[in-house]
Amino acid sequence: QHFMFTLAISAAAAGRGGFSAIAVALSLYVCPFTSILLLLPCAALAWQQSQKKAGDKCDKREDPEYLPSWQQTFVNCGFIAYCVVFSALTLGLFACLLGASAASMGGELQFFEACFVSVLAVRDLTPNTGLFWYMFTEVFQRYYQLFIFAFHAHILFYSVPLHLRLGCYGPT
Repeated sequence: QHFMFTLAISAAAAGRGGFSAIAVALSLYVCPFTSILLLLPCAALAWQQSQKKAGDKCDKREDPEYLPSWQQTFVNCGFIAYCVVFSALTLGLFACLLGASAASMGGELQFFEACFVSVLAVRDLTPNTGLFWYMFTEVFQRYYQLFIFAFHAHILFYSVPLHLRLGCYGPT
């Protein structure tokens, strides 16, 4: 999993978006809940590096004058299109991997239940070093689904505001 993370980020840093999408899809297949966070950063990094190769200056730090974020363009339509294509390619490859797994299992989807659904449903509440088991043993059953959503989905809301705030400022 960590090898695929590193491969995806290094491919994106080299401006190879397709190879980065393949690595993100493979890491999604191994562990989908942490790898989904790589979609936007890898797409942004690959797009930025491909724009630098094409000669378009996206990095505002090269300009002598600093522009505050409220004076910069809010959304670049080229990046939105690139991000949609990158996400579609990644999710399509992930669907192909899931289809190949289902075909190799004879059409049974027990692996899907064991790998993906059981982690989202938080059924194993044995004491461990994590936070989930304690929170879900203390929460009322009435709010169980709300806490499951909050615990799993809150991390998805960090990448978009970070990208909007940092914009074209790339790594050095």
